[in-house]
Amino acid sequence: MDKYTNITLRYIPSLNTQARRLLDILWDGQDHSSLELMTTLEADPRSALQSLRKDYGFWLIHNTGDKKGRYQLDERHLSGIPELDRQARIEAELKYNEKSYKQSEREARRQSRALIKLRITQEKFEAEVQLEFDLKK
Repeated sequence: MDKYTNITLRYIPSLNTQARRLLDILWDGQDHSSLELMTTLEADPRSALQSLRKDYGFWLIHNTGDKKGRYQLDERHLSGIPELDRQARIEAELKYNEKSYKQSEREARRQSRALIKLRITQEKFEAEVQLEFDLKK
């Protein structure tokens, strides 16, 4: 029996992709270290994690190791109950969009400082070009 029977097809990555391989690993419900995932996938798992968390219908993958990188698929995806799976996906989407919003706020605050630095550097560059021009005369 296919283990993804109760999962909407569009949420399942294609075979032979890193995202699918990662999902297959996490499907056991256990937590897995970054090192274990890197060894098994033969690649850094970050891209595959990002794909599952966003591109394939917001899989809720918990980092159970805080900053040490231990990953576990939310049990609601494994329950076989579509309503629980949907609930986990909504929670994952909420987390993703909260993080995205906070990042956009940080970037907006940084914009004015970045513009000042850019203008200062442009002035330095223009002065340097003018100096080079003057030296060539």
